[in-house]
Amino acid sequence: MLSSWRKPWRIAAFLLILAMISTLIAVLVWPSLFEFLPDSLLTAFRPSPGPELKMHSVFGVVTLDGEPIAEGELRFVPMNGKLNPDIAKIKYGKYVAQVKDGEHKVQIRALKEGVQYVPARFNDDTELRFVAEEGEHPFHLVSKSK
Repeated sequence: MLSSWRKPWRIAAFLLILAMISTLIAVLVWPSLFEFLPDSLLTAFRPSPGPELKMHSVFGVVTLDGEPIAEGELRFVPMNGKLNPDIAKIKYGKYVAQVKDGEHKVQIRALKEGVQYVPARFNDDTELRFVAEEGEHPFHLVSKSK
């Protein structure tokens, strides 16, 4: 009787491990599917930049139509397409970030009542560019929706 009790737990443990491995693979392959998760949770599954990549401090102010963006995020997406983006939280129009060396596309993302209100030319179809080099960099984004 005891051996029959253990089998369902083995199956449940196996299914739990399988689900965790599947989630890890999905996060690495399709990170955009998991944008709703906190960045701190996703960072645990992302590969580290490695010792050969230099990181640079970037800071600034983000405005849209003359008003600071109250809350949102900036994504510094490497132009080489091989590395994960560096993400900075925007609070009261200000941000501070650590960005990998090189050229990046910059995406501004901010929601009002659950809807993205920043025009596509500043997020998915961004025209914004930034080159991270040695030292600290002020990088202010003054955007107009029209």
